[in-house]
Amino acid sequence: MNKYVISIDMGGTNIRAGVVDEFGGIKHKQSILTEADLGKESVVERLIELIQSIYTNGVPEDEIIGLSLAVPGPYDVKSGIFYNPPNLPGWDKFYFRDVLEKYLSIPIYIINDANAAALGEYIYGDGKEFKHLVYLTLGTGIGSGVIINGKLLMGSRGFAPEFGHMAIDKNGPICNCGNVGCLEALASGTAISKLTREKLKNGAKSNLNKLDSGEFNEINTKMVATAAKNGDSLALSIMKEAGSNLGVGLVNIIHAFDPEIIVLGGGLTESLNIMMPSIEFEISKRVMTNQKDKVKLIVSQMEENVALLGAASIFFEPRKNEKQN
Repeated sequence: MNKYVISIDMGGTNIRAGVVDEFGGIKHKQSILTEADLGKESVVERLIELIQSIYTNGVPEDEIIGLSLAVPGPYDVKSGIFYNPPNLPGWDKFYFRDVLEKYLSIPIYIINDANAAALGEYIYGDGKEFKHLVYLTLGTGIGSGVIINGKLLMGSRGFAPEFGHMAIDKNGPICNCGNVGCLEALASGTAISKLTREKLKNGAKSNLNKLDSGEFNEINTKMVATAAKNGDSLALSIMKEAGSNLGVGLVNIIHAFDPEIIVLGGGLTESLNIMMPSIEFEISKRVMTNQKDKVKLIVSQMEENVALLGAASIFFEPRKNEKQN
């Protein structure tokens, strides 16, 4: 009998679903808008409808062995509770797993989306030849996952690791988490667009000054990166600074976990060609001599499906450290 897992990748904007087989094949992919602003009840209702619709698409129910969900954190894998997830407003202390179990009768496993992505890269991606891997998703925020000696590092409740909230500048900007100087507050897409707007408001010269008021308020990383590619000095300096900050964070990660490979994913990777010289400079400058040139740094090649595959792999390749109680 064939074995399949219904795998869900829940984001703040979209919820993606697919049926994954034990070899990493994905079929019956579907997507809906998250529309988190409508409230958690609405999201859950449409999520259940999405899952149930998969059963009508030619996948025999007796061949589905489980449901896996990759979700934005913080999510406690032991209790099944969300703790104020930034991308899901109103979900604080929401018993998500308990609610799903009321509607569904199949085994359910829920995992942080960056941890799922780390597993996806380790099992199916460029990390499959390695036993020690770090994955960073660079976008609106910075998510992270770590594989140590072939096992996913999750901590006591599934919150680990939070490299995005590793403080790298005690006098830095306030992060959305409330801390000061977090890597996320200094190197994420949000950090880049926020710093650009602040400098423009303070009179910095840039081609971005030509934007009208509506466009100015919508400045994003892609716009800054495009301006940098076109030679805009302000945009280029901001992208380089974000790259330097990310490089400092990566050095700390290398020193703490001694990975063989670091995989970078997320929307910000589209701009890494601008940031990479600064990233590599900081790593070369700061990393301990015994670790210099020992870590492979690459961009993910399987971004669209990495969390779906990683979350599903829990059912196909169970590991002692990943089982929920």
